[in-house]
Amino acid sequence: LGVVLEKEFVLAGDTGELGLLQRLRNVSDHAVKYFLADRTICKGGGFVFFPLNKKSRFPAGWALARQAGGKTTYDGAVPGLYGVSVLGGVLVAQTGGDASRLGADSDGQWIAYARGRLLFVKYYFYAPWGDYPGAGNSVEVYFDRRATELNPLSPEISLDPGDSLMFPEKWVLIPLDKEVATAEEARKLVPKILPPPFRR
Repeated sequence: LGVVLEKEFVLAGDTGELGLLQRLRNVSDHAVKYFLADRTICKGGGFVFFPLNKKSRFPAGWALARQAGGKTTYDGAVPGLYGVSVLGGVLVAQTGGDASRLGADSDGQWIAYARGRLLFVKYYFYAPWGDYPGAGNSVEVYFDRRATELNPLSPEISLDPGDSLMFPEKWVLIPLDKEVATAEEARKLVPKILPPPFRR
């Protein structure tokens, strides 16, 4: 493909926080165009949530993947799905049901997953100027009865020979006093999430 993908991990010994940097380098002799995605697979059945973009290009603020004629499209006008609600500008989805994929052009730079007595937060870099691939989502979620996938995406960038695309993330685990049982309880966890560490 003419590219090299490097991943750099930094683990904080005192907090357990993980820094992840993906770096895609063009080692060819011609320009290439790529984006990066990070898929983290978690046990299913928890609540996934992230902030919606107030200036979203989707009328609903988020979009649901639909299959038609062998193609995947994202419905951002009427994306209703059982177990998904928008509470105070935050999308909350109870996972564990039938296979579903949703996405959004979220500018909040984080996605969170509450399961059991743990809150898993993935911070990622968002570029307001970015050309995001496919439906234009900066974050996507897939879930079925067994697993939940948290998928931040980078913008798609044209790289000249020698150029690199970098996509930084930070992962944090936060202990909870009790298990989350409702979408409303998941939404109340938002204040526990510190501001993103990445400048835009």
